[in-house]
Amino acid sequence: MRKTHASRILALDLRAHRIGYAVLEGANRLLDFGASEFGSPKMARERVRALAKIFCPFVIVVDTGAARGRRDKRRTALMIRAIRRMARLQSVPVAVTSGRALRRFFTLRGLRNKYDFAVLAATWFPQLASRVPPKRKCYDSEPPIMISFDALAVGSAYLAAQHHGSG
Repeated sequence: MRKTHASRILALDLRAHRIGYAVLEGANRLLDFGASEFGSPKMARERVRALAKIFCPFVIVVDTGAARGRRDKRRTALMIRAIRRMARLQSVPVAVTSGRALRRFFTLRGLRNKYDFAVLAATWFPQLASRVPPKRKCYDSEPPIMISFDALAVGSAYLAAQHHGSG
């Protein structure tokens, strides 16, 4: 039987060619945080499998909201199916966080955007302070680190919903 940690979650933000991830133990301890690029859904599944093997989460939380366009949504759906299959084999439940739950999480904390969340997250986890990107202009592309903060937002929203009994 596989050992899991009852308060540990692996939060994922899926994009067409990247995964942002955050591993949280409860709401107050960040174990790991980062991003991976991949060329296929199979490579994405293998990366998630490696993270699950290393951290033994109680649940894997996924957000799919960032997929744009039909092709990206199809690719993201394939990744979610592959992750669900892999998680089922390891007896780890998968939860999908909705855009509505994320918006509610942001609204309840007075956050207007992802940058505001990154700043807040750095107060919760001081080790992230140096990784918060400068506020971007409308013509700048999103900094690569933001996918990791997005995953952390997914995990934080999931934990907040579990704590308050809403979803």
